[in-house]
Amino acid sequence: MLYFVIGLISFMIDQISKYIVDIKLDQFERVHLFRRLYLVKVYNHGGAYGLFKNKKKFLIIVTTIATIVLILLGIYLEPYEYMLKIGFAFMVGGALGNLIDRIRLGYVVDYIYIKVNIKKAPIFNIADISILIGVIIILIYDIIELV
Repeated sequence: MLYFVIGLISFMIDQISKYIVDIKLDQFERVHLFRRLYLVKVYNHGGAYGLFKNKKKFLIIVTTIATIVLILLGIYLEPYEYMLKIGFAFMVGGALGNLIDRIRLGYVVDYIYIKVNIKKAPIFNIADISILIGVIIILIYDIIELV
């Protein structure tokens, strides 16, 4: 149940934040929040870093399969592998957040921009952060298991 709640909360935070940004900002509008942190609304018609641009069906199929696999892995893991389940829950919540955007809108709403000294820094969203948190949790679990 905890894993379902984690996935649901990450999904809901993502969808609510995208909705607010989408109604409050114009596309490409930049709002300075703090030091290097900005809100910049962009419509991402591809995957991470704009890969597979305008390949909506492909991205929907791949994301759907990956989400189903993560859910099944989470269901069949042993109870003591709770860190993996938590990591998968974050990843599922994030994947579903971006999947719903692609199905409903045809693109993903991205809006978090951290200004760094590279030519093209990515703009991302809460779903992407949720996926990253899940990956980090799984990596930490794997490192702990090695020791």
